[in-house]
Amino acid sequence: MRRGGPTAIVLAAWAAVMLSASCLTAPPPEEAETRPPKPASLPESPAWMWNLAPEDGRLVFVGVGGRRGNRDEESYAALEDAALQAGVYAGFWGASQDLVVSDAGGTGQEGRTRARYNGPASDAALQSMDAEDIWRTDEATWVRFTLESGDFRAPEWRPRFRDGEPEWIRRTPDIPGYQVSVGLGGERSTLARSLRGADVSALADMIDRFHGANRTVNTTEKRGGATWSQGGGTSATYDRGFGEVEGFLVIARWVDAQGNAWSLAVSPVSE
Repeated sequence: MRRGGPTAIVLAAWAAVMLSASCLTAPPPEEAETRPPKPASLPESPAWMWNLAPEDGRLVFVGVGGRRGNRDEESYAALEDAALQAGVYAGFWGASQDLVVSDAGGTGQEGRTRARYNGPASDAALQSMDAEDIWRTDEATWVRFTLESGDFRAPEWRPRFRDGEPEWIRRTPDIPGYQVSVGLGGERSTLARSLRGADVSALADMIDRFHGANRTVNTTEKRGGATWSQGGGTSATYDRGFGEVEGFLVIARWVDAQGNAWSLAVSPVSE
């Protein structure tokens, strides 16, 4: 596993125009709209944390290892996390669900996602990934890994920004040749948990987009009491969508001004 230096990112091209005795310098409008800023709440973070688009024929996965006594162990945990993401990319069977529970106390609903990913592909990625960049914080170690992309065709897209935030968190972009999903992870106890929640949300949205027509309802009942603790109530699991997805890849992440985490993912559609 090799470790390289930080990837240079060109933020903007500036042009100087001489007018009489004065010199005016301004970024071209297109560059000014697309240059990648960082989340205002994380100015110390590296740019590669937020841009995960494939580059130079290689897939990009950013893995995280939670804080441990031995910080080197965090890097290996980050590798395992990135390898798992590669396994999901290789293919997974998933279901996005709504769990509705009713008893005498009322009715509650929660969303959840189930997925089985490609284990052999994850194991292979564990041996083949290259570490390119690393960022350590007080709570975790983040590592950017790359992996040969094979025949994956990288999307011809780059984010656009407005008022310091990417437009895709407000409106799902249209990327020709790909199904696109956006996940909202909310604000959680750590950045890792927030971004993981956003990834899972994007995965659930992708299942809905490919397999939203597959819907089932499974209802179970318990009798003998007014609440679940007393053995009473009903539980209904609604599968909003379920099926196989290949090529699921997170290509961008973000944390907005309110602290909510977001993920943008793509999956190629059959021609």
